[in-house]
Amino acid sequence: MPANMPQGPSDIFDHLLPLGFQAYPDRVREVNAIIVFKITGDDGGMWVLNCETSPPKIEKSMLDSIPEAYEGAKSTVKIETDSDSFKRMMLSPDEGMELFYTGKLLITGELEVISRMKVFFDLSRSEPGIAKI
Repeated sequence: MPANMPQGPSDIFDHLLPLGFQAYPDRVREVNAIIVFKITGDDGGMWVLNCETSPPKIEKSMLDSIPEAYEGAKSTVKIETDSDSFKRMMLSPDEGMELFYTGKLLITGELEVISRMKVFFDLSRSEPGIAKI
């Protein structure tokens, strides 16, 4: 993995995206959804990205399902994959379609939200304040 790329899911969700959420809250709020990432394997976990609140926030969940507070929210998307597939997708977002069609990436909820999530890839690849998103 290139030096400037995130090292895994926790690097992205616990460090890089919170910095990006803080630096670009208006850009993140354009996603206008709650996105739950459930990543299995090494460095996995469950993270809830709430892009509907002001400011947007990221919460790490210890639960094995969507936290009750987010059930039935206006736009909720759940993305499930394993750590290796997640890393592949971070290296090349275009691989997401291949992972989806081969069953290695499961998506439930409002699929149009996925097209608005490019901002997360942008934020995970650059340092806030330097990023051109």
